[in-house]
Amino acid sequence: MIVVCSHCSARLQLDEAKMPSRPFTVRCPKCQQAVQIQPPKFEREERRTEGPAPRGARPVPAPAFNLEKAQNAERSGAGEQANELAGEELLNALARLLRGEQSGAAAHRRTRQRRVLLCVEQSAREPLARALSESNYEVYIAANTSQAIERMREDQLDVLILDAEFDAAEQGAAFIAREIKALRPAERRRLFFVQISPGLRTGDAHVAFLHNINLAINSADIRELPGLLDYTIRSYNELYKDYFATLQLAPL
Repeated sequence: MIVVCSHCSARLQLDEAKMPSRPFTVRCPKCQQAVQIQPPKFEREERRTEGPAPRGARPVPAPAFNLEKAQNAERSGAGEQANELAGEELLNALARLLRGEQSGAAAHRRTRQRRVLLCVEQSAREPLARALSESNYEVYIAANTSQAIERMREDQLDVLILDAEFDAAEQGAAFIAREIKALRPAERRRLFFVQISPGLRTGDAHVAFLHNINLAINSADIRELPGLLDYTIRSYNELYKDYFATLQLAPL
């Protein structure tokens, strides 16, 4: 392992096999200043505590997002703003009711909320979860790769939303994509897969086909995702209408 002194830029070569497992200091032979050393093994252990559960421990599935709890938390510190929010929620509820009436036959065929798993960066989790919950989705939020995979194996999901940068330290996006590829064709048709990446063009059907996804979203368009998701799922259900009817399956 090579360490560069922060005082004089001298390069120090250390034998990793003889290093302690915790951070330590050495004295630079050139300038005699103390240099703080962070062993690679210790850095890996730190990352591991933030990523998937250690071996031998039972993985915990991604928890469900509680919209009511999130709204109550906002109200508790909002004062007058909470009243405005309540009024806005009432209008949203009325709008959802009207949309439900207009959806007609499609609504009564679905016996439960669509289950969606969010595997996105932390800053996008709550805004997306809130918007999807308000659109009548049952939302689960994965904080790391092990939570995501455990939820995929435990429940029948309808939608999976994956950010290419999700749990990058543990290559989360690659592991989850591999889990999806391992699904049987009949299982894969029952999972609507959305991928978010700065390199994708939103709604590009050709790119979606090449990447084996159902909806491509550019990272800059993430706020438009709930509306685009509703539209593309309706199109998807129409495409597979005869297939679902033959197998007596409800649409997604």
